[in-house]
Amino acid sequence: MVNFGWDYPPGVTGNEYEIAGPDSVWEEKLDCANCEKTTMFSCESFRGQRSGVCDECESDIDLGHMDDDIDWDTVAEQREDSRYFRREQGWD
Repeated sequence: MVNFGWDYPPGVTGNEYEIAGPDSVWEEKLDCANCEKTTMFSCESFRGQRSGVCDECESDIDLGHMDDDIDWDTVAEQREDSRYFRREQGWD
């Protein structure tokens, strides 16, 4: 394996949060359970897991996984439509 000049200790891949950092960062208005009001949260995601920190009291919130917003029934219907189309075209 080529290490491309990186010298990580054994067992460290470079994909860890502390090394790679968040996948995305944004600000969002959310309800804070600690402040009991709607405030701006500094939010980020890492490997699909989303979280945020209240700008007022610095309490954190778990925003769940990015897959939580996916409508899996629609995905299943789209896959079935694609299979039907491929069979109809004679590709499968």
